[in-house]
Amino acid sequence: MVNKCTKHEPIVTEQDLLAHLSEVRPTLHRFCTRITGSVFDGEDLVQATLLRAYQALAHSAPINDLLAWLLKLAHNLMIDNHRAVQARPEGHMVVQEPIDIDQAIHNAALDDLDWLMTLPPIQRSVLILNNGFGYSAQQSATLLHTTEDAIKSALARARGQLKHYMPSMEKTISDDDTRRLKLYTELFNQRKFDDLLALTIDEIKLDMVAKAQLQGKKDIQFYFSNYNALTDWHAEPGMVEGKPAMLVFEPAISKTTPQYVVLLEYAADALKRLQDFRYARYVMESAKWQQV
Repeated sequence: MVNKCTKHEPIVTEQDLLAHLSEVRPTLHRFCTRITGSVFDGEDLVQATLLRAYQALAHSAPINDLLAWLLKLAHNLMIDNHRAVQARPEGHMVVQEPIDIDQAIHNAALDDLDWLMTLPPIQRSVLILNNGFGYSAQQSATLLHTTEDAIKSALARARGQLKHYMPSMEKTISDDDTRRLKLYTELFNQRKFDDLLALTIDEIKLDMVAKAQLQGKKDIQFYFSNYNALTDWHAEPGMVEGKPAMLVFEPAISKTTPQYVVLLEYAADALKRLQDFRYARYVMESAKWQQV
C-alpha cells in the first residue's frame, strides 16, 4: 500500500514537478501497469501522463497532492484511449471493506495483468485504487470525479469478478525470436558491439526509458560504448510479458533476480528498436519474467 500523503510544497512550476518526480514515478508506473495490463504499456502511459501534466500545470491551481493528481490524469488518459478504441469499427475490447475471498487469490489477481484487462476501465481503476492503493470509496470518487455510490457499485462488480478469477496461462515466444534473442545476448555479453551494430537497421530507435530517446546507428554506437565502459552487468535471454527481452543482472546486487530489462523488437532478422530500462528499474517490481 502506498503512502498517499507524501509532504512537499505545492507544485506550481515544471521545476517543482521535476524535483518531486522521482518520489512518485514508481507508484505512478505501478498504477499505470495495472490499468493498461502491461509494464511496457504502463510506462508509455506514464510518459503520456507526465506530458499531460506539463501541459496542464500552467493552467492549474497549485498541486498539493502530486500523486493523486497524476493518478487522475493517467486514469483519464486510459478512459480517453478506451473510448477512442471503442469508437473505431474494428475496436472490440474485450471505504476499506474486508474482501470475502481468499487474500492470496486476491493478491494474485491484482498482479495478473491479463485478468485485470478483462474488467471494464472504471472497475479496473476502482479495484486498483481501493484494494491495491488503499483509497477509500470517498477518496476514489473525488479522484475520478464521480459519486461515492458509483465507486461502490463498480467496486462490488469488480469484486464479484474476483470470485471467478483463474490465473492466466504462461506465455511463450517463437523459435525465431528465441534464436535472435540468444544471439543478441551472447554478442552483448561478449561485448562484440560492432557485430551487434551490423544486426540493426539504419534508423534503429533507442529508448533509454526515463532518460532519453535516440535514433540511428550513430546513437546506438554511443550507447554500446557506454555499456562497454560498465563492468557491473551480465545479461541472460528471457521473456517479459511474453516479449523477448534481455534480462540484465548486476551480481553485486543479485545473481538470481534481474535488476532491469532491455526489450528487443525486430524487422525480420534486423533489430529495429531497443527499450533499455536501466534508468527505470521500478518496472521490475510488476514485471513477470522468465529465462529462456
